[in-house]
Amino acid sequence: MKQTLGDVIQNIVYDDTPVHIYMDKVLSRLNRTYSISLGELLHGSRGRVELIGFFLALLELVRLKEIKLEQSQDFDEIQITANNN
Repeated sequence: MKQTLGDVIQNIVYDDTPVHIYMDKVLSRLNRTYSISLGELLHGSRGRVELIGFFLALLELVRLKEIKLEQSQDFDEIQITANNN
């Protein structure tokens, strides 16, 4: 018989790490180096949950005008820089 997605058992991973922890990690990296690429930031992340945490942290830091995200051309690497205004 053909198996459907409804038949597959999926595990849901719960992570209660607050977004501000990920925000602190991003800002800490930017204190050591003025600019980093999105790929460098996410390299070594431990799964989807951590990737989502970093993504939410980036959105919040942009909203607070603490960082800038720039991409020079379509499909180029996204650069993250501290907003020192």
